[in-house]
Amino acid sequence: MKLFANPLSAVVLTVAILTTPTLGKAADLTPEQVAAVQAQLENLRNTIEGKTSERNRSAWSVFMSASQDNRAAVELLEKCTKIVDYDREGREDSDFRDWQSNQKDRYRDEQYMEGLRLQLRWLAITCKAAEAEELDAILPEVINYVESLTQLSEMPGNAALASVGGSIFVRSFEIERLIGRNESWEPVPYNIAGIYEKTILPYLRAESPDRLMSAWDKRIDQQTRLVSFIKAKQEEEIRGGRDEKRKIQDQQRKQQQGRNVLKEHDEDDFLRETLPQLQWERLVDKYSFIDKVSAAQEMLAFLNDNVTNKKTIDWLTQFQGLISDGASPGIRNQVSEPQPTSATTTDTPTTKGPVTAETLGLE
Repeated sequence: MKLFANPLSAVVLTVAILTTPTLGKAADLTPEQVAAVQAQLENLRNTIEGKTSERNRSAWSVFMSASQDNRAAVELLEKCTKIVDYDREGREDSDFRDWQSNQKDRYRDEQYMEGLRLQLRWLAITCKAAEAEELDAILPEVINYVESLTQLSEMPGNAALASVGGSIFVRSFEIERLIGRNESWEPVPYNIAGIYEKTILPYLRAESPDRLMSAWDKRIDQQTRLVSFIKAKQEEEIRGGRDEKRKIQDQQRKQQQGRNVLKEHDEDDFLRETLPQLQWERLVDKYSFIDKVSAAQEMLAFLNDNVTNKKTIDWLTQFQGLISDGASPGIRNQVSEPQPTSATTTDTPTTKGPVTAETLGLE
C-alpha cells in the first residue's frame, strides 16, 4: 500500500516536518532542508512532465491516424466534442445525439472534410515537434506537409484556416499548454507563408544556410501555385452560377476565417505586393548568409526592375543599412551598376531614375 496517493502530499508533509513554527514568525528552512524539498519538487516535476509527454505522444498518434481517413476523422471529432461540450458541461446525452444528427450534411462536404483532415495532420506534426529535441528531426515532415498543400484538388474548409490551438481536439486531450508554448511555430494549417516564416527559414538560417535558397525557391513556387489554384477555384464557382449573395458571403467567410491567408494570395495583391516582397527577402537572405557580392549585384538589378513599386524606397533603405553594417572591404568596388530597365507597372513612382551604386552609398 502506498503511503501517499498523491506525490504532492509527500512534499507538503516534508515541508511540515522540516519547519518548526515559532510565535510571530515562521522559521526559515536550513540550506539542507531547502535542498531536500527542491529534490522532491524536481522529482515531482519529472513525474508530471513525463505524464504530459506520454499524453502528448498518445495524442500525436491518434491525430495522425484520424487525419488519414474521413470516417476516422469524424469519429474522433464526435468523441472529442462529446467530452468537451457535453460530458464536461454536464449536458444530456440526448443533446449530443441531436448535435450529432445535425452534422450529417457537413460530413458529406468534401471541403469541410479536407479542412478537418488537414487540421488533424498539422496538429499531429505540431505535437511531434513539441517533443522533438532538434527541429531537424521533424523538418522533412514539415516540408512534405507544405508541399502537399499546393497539391489539393479542393479548397479546404474552415478547420484548416484557424489555429489548431483552440481546436476541439486540443481541448479534449488538454494539451493547450503544450501546443501554445512554442512561439516559433505556425498554428494555422493552411498558412504556407507562416510555416516558412516561423519554422523552416529561421531553422535554416541558423543551422543550414546552404539550403536557404532552395527553400526560398520552393516557398515562392508554392505560394505562386496557390494563387493560381485559388483563382481557378474562384472562376469555377462563378461559372457554376452561384448567386451574388452566396459569393459575397463565401468571400467574407474566407477572409475572416483565413486570417488573411487567402487574401494574401489574391492574384492582384500577390503579384503587386506579396511576390516582390518575397523575392526581395530571398535576396536579403542571400546577401546575409550566402554571397554578399553576387547578392548585392542582384539586389541592385531588382531595385531597378521595380523602381516604381511603392516598397522600393524601403528596400533601398534596408540595402543601404546592410551595406553600411556588414560590407566586406572590397565590396564597394566589386558591385557593378546595372543598366536601368523600363518600368512595367503603373504604380506611382517613389524614386526617380535608376537605382545605382551611388544612390545606395556604395561609391
